Amino acid sequence: MKKTDYYIFLADSSDGPIIKDDLEEGPQDWEFLENESLLDEFPEVGVLHFSNENEYSKLYDFIENRLGTQIVSTKVKEIMLDHGLDSSQVEYFPVTIKDQNSDVASNDYFMLNYINAQPIIDMTKSEYELSSFDDSQISVISKTELDLTDVDPKAKIFHPLTYKNITVIESSLLNAFQEAGVTGFWMIPAQGWNGMILPHDKAYMKELML
Repeated sequence: MKKTDYYIFLADSSDGPIIKDDLEEGPQDWEFLENESLLDEFPEVGVLHFSNENEYSKLYDFIENRLGTQIVSTKVKEIMLDHGLDSSQVEYFPVTIKDQNSDVASNDYFMLNYINAQPIIDMTKSEYELSSFDDSQISVISKTELDLTDVDPKAKIFHPLTYKNITVIESSLLNAFQEAGVTGFWMIPAQGWNGMILPHDKAYMKELML
């Protein structure tokens, strides 16, 4: 693997709904950042609601959310399983998605719980500030340098061990998503990332791609 094989990854769409609130019943959002199994806490089927922040109802394969994880379609789950991302790395929890009127929008989605955090950020060469609540975690990063020495090559999508608020994806899985026409996500090269989430900053994207 090369440093250029890894990307910062998140759900993003300009005309899709947003999910902001926790499950009706089950783990809270922060628990999805702990990289520990949630099998004993998750209900048989979780329930999530669109936020009233907008009136959009178009569902993409990745649903934008503020819960610290990904909410994905069955299509995405199957691609991930095909790439070896079984329950030793990712837990897939079925959820019912309800719209702004509490009507069922879909039963075809899963919440992901990553349990395979990787030490991919070079804590010596990167520039960052540590969290005042947890000094093992980065709160703000302005220059990202990667260190692949101890990264498991089987880990295709994961939280960085020292920056669990973000998600990193490896290029083979990303390419599989793109080839299958998976929708609703944004990515940017992780090596050299300045910490900004700017899906529509084409000039910055071009600069990083050089």
